Amino acid sequence: MLALQLQIEKAIERALLQLDQDDKPLPKWSLEAPVESKFGDYATNVALLLAKKQGKSPQTVAQSFVTAFYGDKSLKPI
Repeated sequence: MLALQLQIEKAIERALLQLDQDDKPLPKWSLEAPVESKFGDYATNVALLLAKKQGKSPQTVAQSFVTAFYGDKSLKPI
């Protein structure tokens, strides 16, 4: 499972490179297992942090993030 988490972390970093174009650092984001399994295997706060930094709504940023994240060709379905 650790290998999968590392793969996801790298894909998040690549998505952030596409979405976060300024020089201001983004606070350290997290990737963790949600308290309730109905919310999936992993959760991240990337959209909230990036939305605050960019002055956009979290939903708008999350949609852009999902597009960038799933556009990563290194991720393969399991």
